Amino acid sequence: MRTPAPRAKDLPHNTRRIGLREFRRTILSELNAVKDGASLIVSRNDEDVACIVPTAVARFVDKIFSVLEVSPSSLGSELTDAALEKMFYSCMVKIIKKEHKGIDTEIWDDLGNYFLDHALLKRYPDEYSTNLAAATVLWTIGSNLRRIIPTYFDELREIFKRGGTINAIFVDPYQDAIKFSAQQEHGSYHGDSMRDMQRDLIVENRTLLRNLRAQVGRGHVKIWRINHPLSYGIDVIDGNTHNGVIYVRYFPFADTGQPIVRLRPANVHWYNYYLYQLERYKNASIAWDD
Repeated sequence: MRTPAPRAKDLPHNTRRIGLREFRRTILSELNAVKDGASLIVSRNDEDVACIVPTAVARFVDKIFSVLEVSPSSLGSELTDAALEKMFYSCMVKIIKKEHKGIDTEIWDDLGNYFLDHALLKRYPDEYSTNLAAATVLWTIGSNLRRIIPTYFDELREIFKRGGTINAIFVDPYQDAIKFSAQQEHGSYHGDSMRDMQRDLIVENRTLLRNLRAQVGRGHVKIWRINHPLSYGIDVIDGNTHNGVIYVRYFPFADTGQPIVRLRPANVHWYNYYLYQLERYKNASIAWDD
C-alpha cells in the first residue's frame, strides 16, 4: 500500500515546498552570506538543474552567448560538452579580433597553444568513420594506405553499396619512389628487403580494395600509382560539395603518421589548397589497371 505524500500545510515550516523564484532568492542570500562573488545559474527551470559559479565566470558565459547571439535555453539538450567547446572557440575568436590589444604576450602564447592542440590531432576523431561511410566520392592517397585498408573496410563497403566511387593513389611499387617510401616508414634504408616489404604491402592492399568492390558488386574503384615519395596522406571526402571534409595525415620519419588535420570548406584557404594538391597528385599519377 502506497503512503500518500504529505500536503504542504502538514509539513513543518522549515521543510515546506517553495517556488523556483523563492528558491533562487533563498539560495542567493545563503551564498552571499558564505562568500562574495558567487552566482547561481539555473540552466533548465523545469528540472531545477543548477550550479554555483564565480560571478566572473558567469559574466563570461553570458558574454559568450551574447557575442554568438545564441540563447542558452534555445539549445536545450543539444548543449553538450562538444557544443559548448565549439561555442567557446567561436566566441574567443570574435572577442580576440575586437579586443586583442588588451591581451599580453603570455596569454597569446597560451591561447595559440590551446588552439594548436585542438587543430593538430594525434588520432582520427570519432566522426572520421562516419564521414567515410557517408561518402559518395572518396579520394584516398598514401604510401601504402595501410591506415585505411583493411581497418575501415566496413565504411568503404558502405560507399560501394550506395554505388559510390573510391579512388586510391599508392606510391608506385615499381619505381624509385618505393625506396624513399620504405625509408620514411621504417627508418634508415637497409637494402632490398625493406623495399620489397613495402612493395608487397602496396600490391596486397590494392588487391584487397579491388576484391572488396567485387564482393559488394556495386560502386566503382579506380586505382593509380605515383612515382613520388609522399610526405603526407590525404582523404578527400566529397571534396567539391559544401559537406566535404579533408583529412591530412603527415608522415614523419620512421614514426606513426601524425599529426592529423581536419579541414572543411569554411576554412577556405587550406581546404582549397589541399584540393589543389589532390589535382596535382592526380595529374602526376598513372592508372594502375593491369
